Amino acid sequence: MRYWNGSKNLSPQKSSVIVKIFTISTWKGNKVNILVADIGGTKSRFGIFSIGEQITLIGHTELSTHEYNQFSSLIQALPKGLVKGLEINLAILGIAGPIVGNLAYPPHISFEINVNEAIELLGVSKVLLVNDMLLHAYASLSPDPEAFYLVKKGEIQKGQRGIFAPGTGFGQCGLVRLNNSTYKAVLSEGGHSYFPFDQEEKDYMRFLWEELKIEPTFDNVVSGPGFLRLYRFLRNSSIPPHKIGENLRVDREFRLWMARLLGRASKHIALTYLAIEGLYISGGVVAKNPWILKEYGFLEEFLKSKAMVHLLEKIPIWVIKDELATLWGGAYYLKFGPFDVKEE
Repeated sequence: MRYWNGSKNLSPQKSSVIVKIFTISTWKGNKVNILVADIGGTKSRFGIFSIGEQITLIGHTELSTHEYNQFSSLIQALPKGLVKGLEINLAILGIAGPIVGNLAYPPHISFEINVNEAIELLGVSKVLLVNDMLLHAYASLSPDPEAFYLVKKGEIQKGQRGIFAPGTGFGQCGLVRLNNSTYKAVLSEGGHSYFPFDQEEKDYMRFLWEELKIEPTFDNVVSGPGFLRLYRFLRNSSIPPHKIGENLRVDREFRLWMARLLGRASKHIALTYLAIEGLYISGGVVAKNPWILKEYGFLEEFLKSKAMVHLLEKIPIWVIKDELATLWGGAYYLKFGPFDVKEE
């Protein structure tokens, strides 16, 4: 069971104390129980939180998304003891894909998700269907310094954050500070836009065009499947996804290419969202191997901008390394989101 206390300091590099209880004055002692789910293309994580004077993670579980061809099958596979007899007041479902009305259409998942079906299956009266990057974005507000890996120091200024997650696909999001305690997420499907290649990468670009039959995008270059394609290009052989980290440690060329591509993606997100409050990288291979961003080529590529190098030099960069970050992100959304939770 985990629980954290509140902190006005939302900048992990300035914090040196692991806090214990996360205070929520909004509820004034009224306790609610919520379910947060991060339904991704590879894994789906579920967590139960009790929220009152503190946020407490009561329990969590993980399922392999690709083993289920219907949303109902995924929900029915949840352990019976997860809820532990609690009445769930609200469910927040983070979906890796666009949401239109009460429906989600995740591009890397074989089923659609409907709010009305979710209400019936989960037995709750209220379901919030959100883009999964919203969960990643609010996870950047964690007061726990152990949840982060500092890549680059900078001059933190109040304003906007940039977040991206290279997982099954490439998710990106901005987080705008509205006041000292409220943030609003700026969602995007920009990961499906064209990825810019350097002149020296022309052969790799042609390789991707031939394999994908469409223009290479951030989604299929800077992602788990994208890094597997990169390895096939460099070595003319394949490795399973769980071997990426192992091969990064022994294959310097693979490591340098990946660091350079991540640096370019980081620069793109930092400038797109004017991330003067920090750039956060979450999920997938990078969260498990944050040291890759210390490799030669990452910062060199990040700072490669004649017009904006002065701005990029000031932007701090962190990796969100907590595997349960998106679940906590759902809880922090209720704390820091731009709405009155009691009215919801």
